[in-house]
Amino acid sequence: MGWLTSGSARTLVIESDEFSLRAAVVNVSRRNPRVEAVSQILPRNVWTALPAALERLSGVRIPKRAVVLSSDVVPTVLRLPLSPGSARSWQQMQQLLRWEFDALVAQHFVPRPLGEILVCRGLLTDEQYRSVRESAGLEESAAGNLGDRAIERLLEQTVMEHGQGSRSDLDDCLAIQERLEQPLPEEDLVCGWAHPARTTESRNAARSVDGLQPWFACGMLRSVRDNWREELAQLGFRLAGIGPLAGCSTGFGQLTGEDASILEIRPGRIGLTEIRAGRIEDVRLLPVSQSAPTAEQCQSVLDQKSPHAIWLAGTHPDLTGLAEHMAASLEQPVKVLEPAKDPGVHAPGSMTPLIGAASSIPSVHLDKSPVAAVVARDPAPPLRQRPPFWWTAVVCATVLLIGSVEFLTQQQFREVDTNTNTEEEKLALYKGEAERVQRKTEKINQLNGQLTETQSTLEVTTTRSQFLNESVPQRIQFVPALLTAVAGASSESIVVNRISESVTGSTEIEAWSLTLQAAQRCIQSLETRLKPWGLVMQEPRVQSKIGRLDLPGYLIKLNFAEIEAGSPNGSGSSETDDQEPERSRPQSAAPSQTTPEGNTP
Repeated sequence: MGWLTSGSARTLVIESDEFSLRAAVVNVSRRNPRVEAVSQILPRNVWTALPAALERLSGVRIPKRAVVLSSDVVPTVLRLPLSPGSARSWQQMQQLLRWEFDALVAQHFVPRPLGEILVCRGLLTDEQYRSVRESAGLEESAAGNLGDRAIERLLEQTVMEHGQGSRSDLDDCLAIQERLEQPLPEEDLVCGWAHPARTTESRNAARSVDGLQPWFACGMLRSVRDNWREELAQLGFRLAGIGPLAGCSTGFGQLTGEDASILEIRPGRIGLTEIRAGRIEDVRLLPVSQSAPTAEQCQSVLDQKSPHAIWLAGTHPDLTGLAEHMAASLEQPVKVLEPAKDPGVHAPGSMTPLIGAASSIPSVHLDKSPVAAVVARDPAPPLRQRPPFWWTAVVCATVLLIGSVEFLTQQQFREVDTNTNTEEEKLALYKGEAERVQRKTEKINQLNGQLTETQSTLEVTTTRSQFLNESVPQRIQFVPALLTAVAGASSESIVVNRISESVTGSTEIEAWSLTLQAAQRCIQSLETRLKPWGLVMQEPRVQSKIGRLDLPGYLIKLNFAEIEAGSPNGSGSSETDDQEPERSRPQSAAPSQTTPEGNTP
């Protein structure tokens, strides 16, 4: 087997039917689409013969992408009331097409006589098969009786006598006949289609009169599709799609935009594709008994109503001679669709279906292919239409919600831990500061106590010092001054009876005056003389009273009190003494009385 590669311009194309298996490496580059290598074998079982066919593709790199053209795919053109621009999901199109293909698939798979299988496998020629039938004396209608053992024995004898095959080849043909006679299994079909607007460069094709559009479609058994995909996957290939044996030549760019009929001729089959106004109008795959169908058989399937281009393709050994014969009979050109080949490629027929399939089928899932093909896997429905989607969405949403909550919770925990650590550090700092402040406060309280004690001691000391330095000298000066003031206020008409001083600091003077004028002069003199010592007279009282020697006179009672702080000096006066500052006089320990004569009354 050649080397595997994943080049996008190269595709492995496998063409399979009951009689042959062909594999080719196709390069679909825009400038030079060509077949690089091709191999062909006659398989008894396609799955066992596939590796052998790939082994013969030696000397080239085999791409991993594979396209299959199979006789198990039924092609047709359906008239559907669907416009090219109408949107349908893959599941909706499948449901619509299955109704049409249930009957078509049953008609497509019909048993074949053993003689036709021998001819298509190359063990008998058309003349030998015709001779066997004539020698058996059977009519044309009876030639298809598969249960006639006489014909089978004649066919086996003819094969063995002419030496064109062995007993093993006969067994292979009998196995193919038995497989074709088996009824179709009751299983699901899978369909493919080509968009009508994609088959031509002109997107403005006219709608038919009845409003129906031609849709190139195909169908096959789902199990066959799955078997191809699995077998190729085991060999290391990726299946892109499976197409029919007829219709794939329309993917060849030379046919774009013209009216044409394409005949794809193979052993035992003729494929017909009708293109009108750039669109595929009809696709049919017709069985024939010859390995190389004649010109008359090919002409019989053509539409003779209107002249148009006729192209030939397929594996017919002499397509050029067949085209010349048909051109002479139809009196119009008949051409062979023959793409380029590499110099080392030698294979009969035309490679156009292989190149058309390689260039068109890989883009089927993009709705860009002019060829109908079955995709390798069923596309998944839209997410919103999948039942597991909502469960998955709910689970994912729940997991996402739980994850988000867990993430946010962890993040909040981390933030709380960080804030807690920060607050603990701050608290420890504040605690240290509080302890330091408490120690300072205790020290301050201790100093305040010491200060209070010192202040108390200082006050006592200050009081004692003030008493010794101020009060005592003032007291010593005050008594002579008081006596001097009393003496200065006395006269011949005045007699001082008593002088007393109370503990509150007030001084009382009691005297007797012979006349009222003398009494007034005495009061005024005492008030004037005692004011500098901080004494203010409080409402003097003068009353008539008999004095000594029974003389009439006036009793004088004077009360002098210390001037209070902030009070005006003098009785009823707001003026202060400008000559001498006000001085406080120390209080005496006990009241004393004295007279001018020095005697106590």
